Amino acid sequence: GRGWRGSGASSESISQSSVREFASMTELFVESKPSVVHIETFKEEKDPFTSEKVLQPRGTGSGFLYDRKGHIVTNWHVVKGAEKAQVKLTLQDDTQAIFNATLTGADPDKDIAVLHINSTEPTDPLPLSRNMRPKTAAERRQTPIPSSDLRPVPSITADSPPATRTGGLPGQVVAVGQRVAAIGNPHGLEHTLTVGVVSGLQREIGQPDGPPIQNCIQTDAAINPGNSGGPLLDCMGRLVGINTAIRRDAGGIGFSVHAEDVSRSVESIISTKGMAVERARLGLALMTAEGSRHVGVNKGLLVLHVGEGTEAERLGIKGTRRSKTGQVELGDALVSFDGLPVDNEAHLSLLLEERKQGDVVRLTLLRPATEDEGEQEKVDLQVPLVSSLRPELREMGRDRNVKEEKTLGRSLFEGLEEGEGSEATE
Repeated sequence: GRGWRGSGASSESISQSSVREFASMTELFVESKPSVVHIETFKEEKDPFTSEKVLQPRGTGSGFLYDRKGHIVTNWHVVKGAEKAQVKLTLQDDTQAIFNATLTGADPDKDIAVLHINSTEPTDPLPLSRNMRPKTAAERRQTPIPSSDLRPVPSITADSPPATRTGGLPGQVVAVGQRVAAIGNPHGLEHTLTVGVVSGLQREIGQPDGPPIQNCIQTDAAINPGNSGGPLLDCMGRLVGINTAIRRDAGGIGFSVHAEDVSRSVESIISTKGMAVERARLGLALMTAEGSRHVGVNKGLLVLHVGEGTEAERLGIKGTRRSKTGQVELGDALVSFDGLPVDNEAHLSLLLEERKQGDVVRLTLLRPATEDEGEQEKVDLQVPLVSSLRPELREMGRDRNVKEEKTLGRSLFEGLEEGEGSEATE
């Protein structure tokens, strides 16, 4: 939307040597509160009485300071579809300042967005704002805030010192049973603290407009509407994850995007100034497991299309196509990735998350039987992974390749009986 393209800058994080374990959750809350922000989004709508376009409040959420350059991390679904956003920051002296935010970039596949504020330019709340106004005028800071006063959330990495009180192990960023705290603005209630433990790891949560998010953290720390985008912290105040979703059919179960995934996405967004998020890809358009079964592929994922100019194309991986007579000729089926079975698209996405561009992986494919050969042919190939660098579509949260793949999947199987086709996935 208008006014959302901001400029990125390199991150400036807190050094690990300055991070210590807090004696109590009260101390953790007091020290971490200046790092957590309140976000309100707005969208232009036509006034029914004047027919003029006016900015109307759209929603609220939470976020946190990522660095002293003014980058703020939140969930993509908090800002998606908005045309303007404001951020309210609480400083260490409990004064509050309001800033207009621009969108640096987003990684919709991980439900991550990066905003940017200029701390030297506090502003007024928008006229129809519901949540930006401080309680009293005296609490409002209107003077420039030096970047040194910004308090980013400390990062947590595999070489971070363990949180001894929770039994953390060196090299283990997050562990089941680890005590955690969520800070956010549920239902507009600013700076609410809830406490719990890490209940599970490597969970998967679905998204309405994108692929499932893998490697999520499950917690029993209460996460409510408005908490989205806020930080999940360990007892040293370090980022464990971004609070993202709750199970509506089961009370007390919340999910956060893992800090390691957050770091990868955010650094990519900032370094490319929001133009792209890089991931390792096979260079193949694959049909979903459900769709593959519908068209008679009983194992693995059907290859719909092979990327032009990729190593996969050079190695002869075959995609699905229509013959001159109009018959669908099925392509290869991907059944194994580095010796691990590929059961579904979510599993493949998780395997790819652990790889980077240029890595060479061993793929096993099954080639359909031909008239000359009555059995499927097993093909083993060494395939280098390619980069997924691509412009993000801010409104839809999907990339052009996926949309083309979905069209391809529909066109290939158009005319088959209902239920036999399926959209493609990455």
